[in-house]
Amino acid sequence: MTFNGSWGYMPYAPDDDWHSTRDVLKMLRTVTAGGGNLILNIGPAPDGSVPRTAYDRLLPVGRWLARNGEAVYGQVDRTAGRLRWGNIGDWTLKGRTAYFWTGRWPGGQIVVGGLKSKLLRASILGTGQSVKFRQGGRRLVLTGLPKANPDRIAQMAVLKLEFSSRPRQALGALCVEI
Repeated sequence: MTFNGSWGYMPYAPDDDWHSTRDVLKMLRTVTAGGGNLILNIGPAPDGSVPRTAYDRLLPVGRWLARNGEAVYGQVDRTAGRLRWGNIGDWTLKGRTAYFWTGRWPGGQIVVGGLKSKLLRASILGTGQSVKFRQGGRRLVLTGLPKANPDRIAQMAVLKLEFSSRPRQALGALCVEI
């Protein structure tokens, strides 16, 4: 992917044609969920250096990864056929742990439908704060969430859900609601 619409220096490229920190994290979530890697090209300044705009947007990505990198780094499983996206976020997986990335923070609670696995623990990855939950049948309700998105870097919070077995969802079910 290109970070600013160019693989090299382009004197006529618009200054505002850069992906935001949040957009870079969305790309990272998508490729991680698919078991891939993100290679992000930075179109350089005329002297070959990294433009200030790139620093301004990528340094927060680094800070975010320092807090939430567990959902990205290491052996990550593909989500295809196991978990479905929801209207407020998407998943990455590692063994018996599912990470729900949400940039559309609902406040209060999140309901996940169709889960076939028993949840053991839930927390907010970036803060370590425990999350209360109740699970009945294939319906999981995460409660007592902060009213505002707890991620101050890019408004992309990650919930860490630890299950008793590899998490799966009935793919025809309503997956996530607020």
